Amino acid sequence: MKRYDIIVGRDSNGKTYWTRIGAAFQRENGGFSLSFDALPIPGENGCRALMVEPKSPDRQRDPARQAPPRGNIDDDVIPF
Repeated sequence: MKRYDIIVGRDSNGKTYWTRIGAAFQRENGGFSLSFDALPIPGENGCRALMVEPKSPDRQRDPARQAPPRGNIDDDVIPF
């Protein structure tokens, strides 16, 4: 059974950020079975979801695009 990811895009600051919201499974009769973990919220231009082949595990996250690690929080310092 072939599996696809269902993703939606959100534009911010001239970039598109993609979020996986579910999966689609190809059925023997030629249709698809959809399983959603979340539902997209339409913006001013409506809403569009894409079905794409899942990324291989070694391509899941690009380390260069990850947020930097958080520093240790000093319990003696109250930030407010």
